[in-house]
Amino acid sequence: MVDVSRTEELDAELESGGRSWPALTAFTDLGFRKSTAQHVVPLLYGLVIAGAVVLYLAGAVVAFELSALLGAFWLVLAGPVTCVALVLVARVVLESLSAFMAMGRQVDELNELVLEIAELMIGVSDKIDVIPTLPSFGRGGRSRRRAAIMDMRDRIVARRATAGTAE
Repeated sequence: MVDVSRTEELDAELESGGRSWPALTAFTDLGFRKSTAQHVVPLLYGLVIAGAVVLYLAGAVVAFELSALLGAFWLVLAGPVTCVALVLVARVVLESLSAFMAMGRQVDELNELVLEIAELMIGVSDKIDVIPTLPSFGRGGRSRRRAAIMDMRDRIVARRATAGTAE
């Protein structure tokens, strides 16, 4: 479910005319209330590219101070290969980080869906009369399943209570 209630962040964005920069707000969120890492990844990638350019130029200066041949080698072969390798490794690491964050969000969404389905199933199971079954001979059977359902019900009640207090 999507929460469309007004929040302080939305109010601040409306007051600024919608021109807020999420990467900047990521650094000012000292309470870690919102995951803004997805907005910081492009900033980090830009910093890596800028660092690679500075490394290339500094390496060229150092190489030319040592010898002209070494400087030419750095400019033509070693410098570009080093910079491209650095940027590629940073890109792979940042994309992996983004993928892990996306999987985490999907797991959270799936958890919410499971809780909603369990809530619906509990509503259905409360309307059905108990059907006597044979004992399961020590494997827990219905009592273990019922305990799991009651545990899920406790989670749903707690989630609703926290959602009620958050509003």
